[in-house]
Amino acid sequence: MNNDVTEAVLRLQGGLMSGRLQPWRAEQTEEALNALLAKPQRTGVPFHLARNALSDARKKLQRRSDLLADRAAEIDVMAETGSTGGAPGAGGYEVLRREVIDTVNRRSTPADREILAVALEGGTAGDVAAALGVDYDIAKVRLSRARSRARAAWV
Repeated sequence: MNNDVTEAVLRLQGGLMSGRLQPWRAEQTEEALNALLAKPQRTGVPFHLARNALSDARKKLQRRSDLLADRAAEIDVMAETGSTGGAPGAGGYEVLRREVIDTVNRRSTPADREILAVALEGGTAGDVAAALGVDYDIAKVRLSRARSRARAAWV
């Protein structure tokens, strides 16, 4: 990794480690870090590298959010009509719910599965904090990230 990318990564990592970022901004910063680390031989002004990586990450997350919104509407319609889009005579919402849970469980880490299990039972960030024994703000971030990764796994 060259010095330009190293400095840009340190700049982004410093903001992430401060713990003062909103969950969406923290996720954006993580995406930007992944993009920078994917091409460690980039050159340029470190400030510009970090800024551009954040901009690209924002666009990527927005596209993902838009795609999920479209998919969520489709899932809602399937649940209301009792159709799972390929399972004739299936039990509608419950079948779809089990399919989503199974897919997410197969593709999630054990830590995410633990967090999502609490959330699926109607738990809040406070419940996640109690289950994990962590601070409420940390639980909010972990829950947000776990949900985001679960959405990505399903889409």
